Amino acid sequence: MKNRILFDWLTFTTKIHDIGGIIELLGLEEMTFIEQNGSYGYKRRMFFQSVSILYDGTEDMGICVEMTGQGCRTFENYGNGDWDYLFNNLLDEPDDINITRLDVAYDDLEEELLDIDVICFDTKECNYVSKWRKSKVVYGTDGNSVELGTRQSEIMIRIYDKQAEQKTKDIEIDYHWVRVEIQLRRERASVFLKHYCTYRNLGYLFKGLLLNYLRYVENDNYRKDRAAMKYYWKDFIDSCDKITIWSKQEVDYNLLKLENFVFNQAGNAIDCLIKIIGKDQFFDKLRKRESLPNIKYDKLLQQYDYKF
Repeated sequence: MKNRILFDWLTFTTKIHDIGGIIELLGLEEMTFIEQNGSYGYKRRMFFQSVSILYDGTEDMGICVEMTGQGCRTFENYGNGDWDYLFNNLLDEPDDINITRLDVAYDDLEEELLDIDVICFDTKECNYVSKWRKSKVVYGTDGNSVELGTRQSEIMIRIYDKQAEQKTKDIEIDYHWVRVEIQLRRERASVFLKHYCTYRNLGYLFKGLLLNYLRYVENDNYRKDRAAMKYYWKDFIDSCDKITIWSKQEVDYNLLKLENFVFNQAGNAIDCLIKIIGKDQFFDKLRKRESLPNIKYDKLLQQYDYKF
């Protein structure tokens, strides 16, 4: 697996979209959302695989959309997956749309640039230069981690052992996986996205932000701001430039999405027709249909080795 940078959390509020407009914006029209209790002051939510659309708050609250890390993967796999289109739409209406949280994550999977134990040690020994006075090192059964900044601040950096975290969820990971995560809130999130939409170079932006807020350094100068960077941090920072943009999953349309549409969207119509005309006539008409082939279905058939 190759090292990657990805968008791993997005929360925004909007006063100009309704629920249907949000679902269309995300390209999730064919998915079935479940109504649930809300949160953050909203009474209700529509939910599909870690994508939450919160509504029924006070008049000035609008609608809140929250996509967790898994929700971002849902958007990429089952929605249109077009981050550029989504971000441009959010930024075009600054008076009515507020981006409240954005997480960007670097996954060290292939090159093993980062050793979480070394990073924890250097953090405890204060072998770093940072805009934050305090840091937090956590040793736990779900893996070791480092935090700089607070969860309430506009920027927080977290470095942790993603492999160990996944194992606590009974997900077996047999490869190195350390994640460097930058959590941006409010104005900092909006500014980052404005730069991204301008330059389309996620690796460069990630690198620049990290260098501005955190550097691990050697003890070779009494002034830390003039000390040389630790070799592992320099290699890691340099590797960011190699990743110019996030990448989608290769499968644009998948079996789950197909089944969801057939059974949940068109299921009642299909069931009704079969009851009226019978299975044999139904399948005969299906084979003789005049609709043109759709490339997304052809690609899906190829995925499952269907012989045309």
